[in-house]
Amino acid sequence: MALYSIAGLDVQIESPVPIIQDLLPFTAQHRPGYKLNKPRKWIQHETANYNAGANAAMHSRWLHNGAGGAYVSFHFCVDDKEIRQFVPIDEVTWQAGDGAGPGNYQCVSSELCVNADGNETLSRRNAQNLSAQILYAMGYEDAQALGAHWDYNYANDPDERHHCPEQLMFVDKVWDPWKNGANSIIRELVASEIPPAPPEPTYPPSVLPDWFGFQATQDRPSDQKYQGRTAYVCMRNYKALATTVPRTEPDTKAKPSGPKVEQGQKVFGVRLWVHPADNRTWIVTEDGHWLLASKFTPEVRINPRTMEV
Repeated sequence: MALYSIAGLDVQIESPVPIIQDLLPFTAQHRPGYKLNKPRKWIQHETANYNAGANAAMHSRWLHNGAGGAYVSFHFCVDDKEIRQFVPIDEVTWQAGDGAGPGNYQCVSSELCVNADGNETLSRRNAQNLSAQILYAMGYEDAQALGAHWDYNYANDPDERHHCPEQLMFVDKVWDPWKNGANSIIRELVASEIPPAPPEPTYPPSVLPDWFGFQATQDRPSDQKYQGRTAYVCMRNYKALATTVPRTEPDTKAKPSGPKVEQGQKVFGVRLWVHPADNRTWIVTEDGHWLLASKFTPEVRINPRTMEV
């Protein structure tokens, strides 16, 4: 499986065979140029061309040579070796026989080759994967939007209604297993999704002295007072001895004020302050967090008896 770009889709999809962008020119009469309506769905066809050599490349030549003058087009043609895209999947194609109905104006269309010299099993597998990958890319979590041409030409006279895709639905009668297989692929893609990253946590602001915002940014800050004790200038890096939590206040029971400081991580301290209640030393960082100094190196030793109270 490799990744391939799809015209009209902003993500790449996986495919076991090459997906070739073989777009019809804007001037082609059978490329309508109208935007496909939403919600977009999938309509599965078969070419009904059983001749040897009637593969995706042959249908490309037929379309690019004017489709025999018919107003016929489709988004994809799939065989056992490759997939060709002829119209961006956000544009209308003429293929459902329902005029301005949902088959033409709402569906991404795919023609499955049934040429006699093709590997039918591989062709069906490629078409199944293509439908599943694109439906998933369009936001579907199952194959509810995967339909057959038969589902969209019900307004026709019963004798003229297209038995399409004929081999899948009416000859081999494997439409339901084939569609269930596409559903399984979509469900596997949904299950493999990487869960979104959790939102960044929000933290309450720290409680800081009025002078902090000004003094912390000065070239020559001075010692200041906080709660009656001196907050000494330190202006240096400290390295965490163990993972620790910054606090909104100089109290180990205060709320966290930011992400944890991991062991070995450095922080830049601008003040050292000793709490009058328990004589623990705290570092005030340049970001305005309180960190317990005993969790960092170099060791801080301040004798609170010498401090002004």
